[in-house]
Amino acid sequence: MGMLDDDDNVSLPTEGLESSNVGSRLRTMLRSEYIAKLPPDSVYSRAISPHCRDYKILYSAKPKTILICQSPFNPDARAAALELEEFITSALNVNVVMDEMPLAQETNFKVYAGQLARERVEGPSYSSVDLVISIGGDGTILNVCRLFSRSVPPVIGLSMGSLGYMAKFKMDDVKNILQKIDTKGFNISLRARLIVKLLDENEHVVRKFTALNECVVDRGISPYITTLDVYYDGNYLTTVSGDGLLVATPSGSTAYSMSAGGPIVHPNVRSMLFTVICPHSISYRPLVLPADSQIEIAVPQDNRGDVRLCVDGYNCGMLKHGESVRIACAEHAFPLVLPDDAETVTEWCKSLREHLHWNFRVRQKRLYTKGDTNVDDPDDTETETTKVDTMAN
Repeated sequence: MGMLDDDDNVSLPTEGLESSNVGSRLRTMLRSEYIAKLPPDSVYSRAISPHCRDYKILYSAKPKTILICQSPFNPDARAAALELEEFITSALNVNVVMDEMPLAQETNFKVYAGQLARERVEGPSYSSVDLVISIGGDGTILNVCRLFSRSVPPVIGLSMGSLGYMAKFKMDDVKNILQKIDTKGFNISLRARLIVKLLDENEHVVRKFTALNECVVDRGISPYITTLDVYYDGNYLTTVSGDGLLVATPSGSTAYSMSAGGPIVHPNVRSMLFTVICPHSISYRPLVLPADSQIEIAVPQDNRGDVRLCVDGYNCGMLKHGESVRIACAEHAFPLVLPDDAETVTEWCKSLREHLHWNFRVRQKRLYTKGDTNVDDPDDTETETTKVDTMAN
């Protein structure tokens, strides 16, 4: 699936959305282009609280077009997509767009299939999509991000992967949301994205990419060390020698960045993470930069090895001497639908405990005093298999 052009086949953000919260910052955010793409004149949006970037979305009418994206590597995802397509077209009577032509041809319902932005097949394009259902794991959600270079419809992640850090829904949960989308609505978490520009030696933009997790500039399969010059807001910052570096979003802080030694950052913290991969320096430390920063990574003439550009796990090609990569926060966020009535902070804490097993350890015993008769025998010891989550207790 290719990324859509900036000017064609991408819906502009809805004008005039109002927040019931009196906070001017939240009202400004809802009116600005930072808000995700929502159906015009058919949605009510309000901030959940003045201290978080979650929003309650309530459709005044059922969405007209729903896009289903499924993992091509999971046979269970294929079956789930067919089941969901039948439910949507029969129970809700709305259009369905499939992202895979062979899958669409298996259905008995009217399905608009294929790479709509490129093939110009009959039916709605991605610009008319009101809601996206991702079937698979977190990687499938990253594929959805690549489809929309500007504003994005709300995205529901049906979990059929191995981890499910962002894809949290089961099939019954998705059907329940769809049935009550115009009566109950759902909460969304606005996740920051990166806009990545590849520049030639004359600083002309050659290609653009959008990232939900991270942009990686590394040595690829080359055995040689990589040398990269880094500029922060136009100022020379440092020269990196090592396997490479990555710039991540807060959502990506628990992905490759964390494996490379970067910090874990809450999704509501508007920032960019700068992490070097296996640096040839003992004084290096990862950086957390403001969201309005601009990072440029240039390939100097004295670099001896290959340099590869990857965006959200997608190989974008090799860089030559004199070329550079310019990274900044994207103007449009990624609206991730949250389970039930949860908020980002609730799901974030839960994911740290259950998915990453963050800070899991054996709980220490209390101190016993002489004459304490309301406790177990202090000589008894816990089994090694008893693990207690210190955050939950």
